[in-house]
Amino acid sequence: INIYYSEKIDGNWKGVFAVPFNSTEYSSGHPALSPNGNALYFVSDKPGGKGDSDIYKVSVDSQGVFGTPERLGDNINTEGKEVFPYIDSNGALYFSSNGHQGLGGLDGFYAEANGENGFNDPINLGKGANSENDDFAFIYDPNTQTGFMSSNRKGGKGSDDIYALTAVEVPCTITIDAIIFDEYSKTPVSGARVYLYDTAENKLSTKTSDANGKVSFKAACDKEHILQAVAPDYESNANTVDAANDTKVMTSLKLRPIEAIIQGEKIV
Repeated sequence: INIYYSEKIDGNWKGVFAVPFNSTEYSSGHPALSPNGNALYFVSDKPGGKGDSDIYKVSVDSQGVFGTPERLGDNINTEGKEVFPYIDSNGALYFSSNGHQGLGGLDGFYAEANGENGFNDPINLGKGANSENDDFAFIYDPNTQTGFMSSNRKGGKGSDDIYALTAVEVPCTITIDAIIFDEYSKTPVSGARVYLYDTAENKLSTKTSDANGKVSFKAACDKEHILQAVAPDYESNANTVDAANDTKVMTSLKLRPIEAIIQGEKIV
């Protein structure tokens, strides 16, 4: 899949042109221009990405010349699939993902603009806008509080249907910051797979701890969640996080080296 565009000259569309970053080695699609026309957002599974497909941004100058595409930050892109970016008149980003915490399938998210090139952490658009199925291709006008989206949710006429949106209300969320560390050496464990579950054991999100053993999740307010960490050469571990009445929760998970379990003694 590649991206193409046409130019409007004297009121008429002229020609079909390929963007310079198309490739036969990977796909690029879902193009969306910023309101001022200075940037194009798109999705690609090109090498060097974080997940199945990531959102990228490329500058477009007054002559229509494209810059070098840059992948959006790790707070937006996950190890899953990010698709259908859209920028509203306030500069906020709307997109769909199955890598962030959601209700099931692809969920719609939005992230407020934070500086020229960045966005705040995304927030799930909540029930109504999202369902247990795939919800995607969000277009929303914050001034009129109306928009459109597509979904294959139950009750539709076909496989994918178009739905109208009114007054999207962003649900309450909290941030869960966790540190994964070795139980005996107390050193951080990087590269650990960390899973976020609800109390019904539904997996909500998966992330990988960084070089400092840290990982961060967005979760629903006033609910308990379960974090589980898995890493090579370690016994997995989990704990419960109570997010009631807080906007940010700090927690930790200690992992016991398998070698210590086999030897029946601590490793120092």
